[in-house]
Order: sequence, then structure tokens, then C-alpha cells
Amino acid sequence: GKTVIPFKYQEVLAFEADKALVKENNKWGMIDEQGEYIIKPEFDSLVEYYNPYCIMMKDSVYYAYNNGRFIDTSRTKLTDYGGSMYVVYNGDKCGYVDSLGNKITDYKYDNCWWFSEGLAAVKIGRDVGFINEQGEMVIEPQYNNMVAFNEGLASLRHEGIYIVINKNNEIVYQSESVLLDEFSGGFSRVLDFDKKEVYYVNKKFEQASPSFSMDYNLSDFENGFASIIDKDGKYGVINRKGEIIVPVEYDFIFQYGDDSESDMFTVEMGDKLVFYDTLGNQVLKPYYDYESHNFFSEGLAVVSRNNKYGFINLNCKEVIKLQYDSAYSFSEGLAAVCLNGKWGFIN
Repeated sequence: GKTVIPFKYQEVLAFEADKALVKENNKWGMIDEQGEYIIKPEFDSLVEYYNPYCIMMKDSVYYAYNNGRFIDTSRTKLTDYGGSMYVVYNGDKCGYVDSLGNKITDYKYDNCWWFSEGLAAVKIGRDVGFINEQGEMVIEPQYNNMVAFNEGLASLRHEGIYIVINKNNEIVYQSESVLLDEFSGGFSRVLDFDKKEVYYVNKKFEQASPSFSMDYNLSDFENGFASIIDKDGKYGVINRKGEIIVPVEYDFIFQYGDDSESDMFTVEMGDKLVFYDTLGNQVLKPYYDYESHNFFSEGLAVVSRNNKYGFINLNCKEVIKLQYDSAYSFSEGLAAVCLNGKWGFIN
């Protein structure tokens, strides 16, 4: 809990890749883990942030920062970083530049999507196709919706039919009534309009979970788990085998066992925390002492009482005193905390 970067910032974002964006004297900049400025605080606003890439604005001009280099554009708008490209707008048309600011395409598209797995959806008129990172059209415009490729597949609508294509534009699945979402972790969420059900399918397009009514919400799979939210807003967890390992009865889920130190889920019921391991066993006793809490990160979780924030460890022991006005989770060994209206970082 030692202060390693002084409390002097108006706003901060957590450290990622040894860098953090900070706001000082109403201007945005970027610091390293010693608190030294990598980018001086001279930008009026932060537009987009995809660490280690960010887009900021100064004097109505957009600047994109990419690993130590700026792109100074005088275009109307520069946004949506994806892969190694930026979407740029000129009037009502858009195109792409690379991370060095070199033009990849002309401003000829009516809409542009971000790059994913080497391809990006572009719209010409009402039709959507896909270009590669050289700006070449590799799937001619013919589809109705803009999506990204995930795990080699894209879910589209074509002539009233729901389809899934691969990067060779081959249809690998089609249905008049079953809509697949993008794949994540080997699974896709499904809306079955005939059966009025939602469920998951695997990449063989086989049902891989129980069916739920359409008023349920299913999340993407992450680290082998996904959350289920019922019509009353109650949360549970399902695993890759389609097994519900955390009952759908909790007010919130803070993490999917993705912290290697904890390897467990933190869920909230009313004023208590409940902990489950990844096999669905309840571990540790329910914990009541705090008014608010966040997910565990690097073995610690933010908690608060009487509007003061600190940190507990995996045994629910308070290891950093509740003394801050606000706090973010630990990232790369540092946590952003606020004291007397100013932000700094502790270890």
C-alpha cells in the first residue's frame, strides 16, 4: 500500500503494458510506472483507448499514438482502432490508414468496421463486404449486416437467411430461424426464433448447453466460463460442458475465475460476497462486512465502508486500510487510488 506515484491527477486509467493515461490541469497525457511522462499532458480530450494505442484530441485535431509514434491528422474524425489500422472519416465517407498514418484505402466506404483476424467489414450502399489489410476487397459486398470475424467465422444475414461464413466466403451454416452470434471461446450464443429459446452451440453447430427462454441473457465465454442472466436480473455461471456450476440466483458476478491467484468466482447476494471455485464448490464463508466490493485482481479486491476504500486479500482479510476516496483494481502491480480529490498510484 505504499504510494509510488504522487496524488496529483484529476483522472487516471489503470496501467496496461507499463503505461497509464492521466489527466492533470485539465489535459491528458501518459506516464510510465515511475510516474515520468511518456506523453506530456497537452491534449484536450481522450477519444479512444486500445492500449497501447490511443486517440486524443488537441485544438480540434485528432492524434493517434502507437508505440511511441503520433499520427497527426487534420481529418474530420479518426477513430476505431483495430488490428493495425485506423478508420478515418472525410465528410460522410470513410477509409483506413495504417499505424504510421499511411493511407490504405481511399475514402470510398459508407461505413467501416474494425479489423479482426486480418479482415474488416465495409459497407458500400446497402451491401457489406470484407477487405484485407492491403485494402483489397476479398469478399464482395453482398451481405446485410456489419460484423467482425472471430475464430475464423462471421455470422451474417443474406437474402433473409441467417448464415455463417468462413474467410473463403464459404457458407458453413444456414437457417431461416436460428441466429448465431459471434464465436468466443469455441462457442456461439444462439437465438432460436422458432423454439423461442436461447442456448450455446459449439463450432460443429451442435447444441452445447441447456436451452433457456428468450428473456435470458447469455454472455460470451471467457476463460472457459460464461454468465447467465435470467429475466429478473439474477446471475449464474455455466462451463464449457454446458453445466451450470454457479446457481442463477446472485445479484452480480465479479469475475470468471480468470485471476490465476484466485481461480474462483466472486458473486454478490444482497450485502454479502460468496465465493465459488471453478468446479462449482462454494469456498470460504460468505462475507458481509463491506458496502461495496469489486473483483479480485492480482490477489486483492477493492472494498469500501463509509465511503472509504481499501483492499482485502483472498482470505477476506483487510490488507490495505480503508482510507481512500476511491480506488481501482490492481494492474501490473499498481492500483490507482484517490485521496482528497487527487489520484495517484500505490503498490
